[in-house]
Amino acid sequence: MNRVRIESAPHGSGGTLRLTAAQYDLLHRSAHAFLALVPGGPGRDLALGPGGADLPALLASAGPADDEGFVPVVVTPGQLHAVHAMLTTLVVLVPSELSFMEQVGHFRENAAGFAAGLRRAAGRLS
Repeated sequence: MNRVRIESAPHGSGGTLRLTAAQYDLLHRSAHAFLALVPGGPGRDLALGPGGADLPALLASAGPADDEGFVPVVVTPGQLHAVHAMLTTLVVLVPSELSFMEQVGHFRENAAGFAAGLRRAAGRLS
């Protein structure tokens, strides 16, 4: 999986990420694992920031894969922050590689690499 290279383009006040199927799967599974591990309320709000409330909507808004197999995901700056925070928090919350694989279905290094890719993609959105 190319977890570090994330295609992105400005769109409105945020941008559009073009994720590979594997990247989208990692995002989707990570969000479900995070929401199960971190109960709603102040702890989740602290971890994700204001854009975290939009996490389920972000997942639901992903379009079908395009002709090249990329899944377009339109994000606001707050949602992008929330996704990055979610990934980096998961890496810390689930320190065992085996446990991470069982809960997320991907390796921890893939989540960390995806977070790094998001940082680079954010630079292309401004």
